[in-house]
Amino acid sequence: MFGKFKKLLGLSIAVILMVPISAMESNNNSKKEIGKIKSSEVRPYKPALSARYPLTARWLKATTAGLGSYAAAKRFINSSNDNNLNSLFIGAAVGMGVYLYDSFKNPALIDSLICNPNVALVQANSIRKQFKSEAKKSGLDKVENTERLIGESDKLLIKYEQKSPIFLLGECVKEGWGPCLLSRSYQPKYREVFEEKVSSALLGKLNSNGSANYVSFASGGNFQDLVLLTKTLALKPDAQLDVHLIDFQYTPFVKYLDVAQNNRKLDSDKSFDFSEKVLSEMAEFARKEWGLGEKEPEEIKEMLKGDIHGIGSAKNQLAVTLKKMFPHAVVNFHLHDTAESYLNYIKDKNLSHADVISTCDIQDEMSLLKRSLLHYKKLCAETLQKKQDSKNIFLTKDPYKGEAGIATLSLNENQKSEKWEADESETDKTVVYLNIEPIKAEWFTFLRKSN
Repeated sequence: MFGKFKKLLGLSIAVILMVPISAMESNNNSKKEIGKIKSSEVRPYKPALSARYPLTARWLKATTAGLGSYAAAKRFINSSNDNNLNSLFIGAAVGMGVYLYDSFKNPALIDSLICNPNVALVQANSIRKQFKSEAKKSGLDKVENTERLIGESDKLLIKYEQKSPIFLLGECVKEGWGPCLLSRSYQPKYREVFEEKVSSALLGKLNSNGSANYVSFASGGNFQDLVLLTKTLALKPDAQLDVHLIDFQYTPFVKYLDVAQNNRKLDSDKSFDFSEKVLSEMAEFARKEWGLGEKEPEEIKEMLKGDIHGIGSAKNQLAVTLKKMFPHAVVNFHLHDTAESYLNYIKDKNLSHADVISTCDIQDEMSLLKRSLLHYKKLCAETLQKKQDSKNIFLTKDPYKGEAGIATLSLNENQKSEKWEADESETDKTVVYLNIEPIKAEWFTFLRKSN
């Protein structure tokens, strides 16, 4: 009897799991590692049911599998006094097995980015830790030859991109003593509202103009940009976007783009140019402008190679992932180190000002030291002067009250706005007005973490 019981249990799990799990998926694309819009059609992307309603889908799968196993057990086990108990046990075991299996199963990346970005972020952070751990164990942190270091790093990048193609991307999750008020794990509602506002603004421009210019100020690790752009392109898969990323962390790579190709457009299909001409010009600039005068030119060149490769590899993950998910979209990335250099660049290249500007995470200690709020005000003020219908969206926070809101800047005063000077210098007295729309906190965040 026990042998028959084991065979039946195995048969139930093998057969019953195949039917309900596959039947519950609403979109075959979601089964792929990344997922993408089918090449034969350009329609808004709809995530799989299991991504949109993870708890409901999981319970339905488990219940269906459990009931199916129970019915099969009742059918194939001869009736006796204890067979009902055996059948119930089989059904419960299979149902629980399906539930647990599904709990550890990650949805397609595109579905995670749209429905529950924290799942993709947690996975990316975990894979990045594994990458760093293996790099350290391999002794890459002690390799002095930069070309060898880059070559070995590229091998590891390829290996770990199979697990998470965005593992070099990130965003603020904690600051100082505790979690960041705006982190997804702490309060996912804040960034969700922010993303809806930015995506809606971009879609409005895309639907009216056919294309849009988007500026992400203080874009940092770019995971936030990936989520915003994924949510936008899912609804407009054939969009044409020029995306300008601004962050002081990009300084070495921005200078590299200026020197190597005389523009700041990111080309993810092109290898890095470490020619002597490019490195010599950059090293000379670094000695004069970046306070590296005491270092030897060759030492500076080696440092620059590492910085260019590190920053460029992360930005390439952003561009390549979006290209794979949305092959019909045209998304051009441009990198800048400051708001001022961005404004000078679009003026020199005769480019259009931003249709939409967004920012968040610019109220931490480092951002305050860099006067990020002041630079953001100036960026928005000049953009509004040149393009009055431009939109700006700022996810702001009040750490003392534990609150967050959506802040917008305008050149015109209204009843709810307050005066906010765009620049404190004597030469620029432009005044803008700030309006903050509070975001209601969501305290049942454990439901978001259930997938």
